[in-house]
Amino acid sequence: MEINRTILIADASEDFRSVLVEALRLEEGLDVVAQTGDGLEAIQLIREWKPDVLVMDVIMPRKDGFMALEELGRLDECARPKVIVLTGLSRDDFIMRAIGLGAAYY
Repeated sequence: MEINRTILIADASEDFRSVLVEALRLEEGLDVVAQTGDGLEAIQLIREWKPDVLVMDVIMPRKDGFMALEELGRLDECARPKVIVLTGLSRDDFIMRAIGLGAAYY
């Protein structure tokens, strides 16, 4: 039985989003349903698409990744996607905050 996972990508870099979308589209069972470069729009898209997974950067306009994680934490658990935080920032305080807000950090 094939399991399909829907993915939302939220990263301010359009170039990075394009590369990630193309890489994920090559993987069977993964479906990128939406993408954005804006944290506020990411929350709106999560409510609209209800993705299984959110791949998100920390630094984004209008609502950063931490603010988005805080808002996601207020959603019903079944409405919350699994979150993977990808960022070029390797500060321990950022990593611990993201993990504390429920994200996986890579």
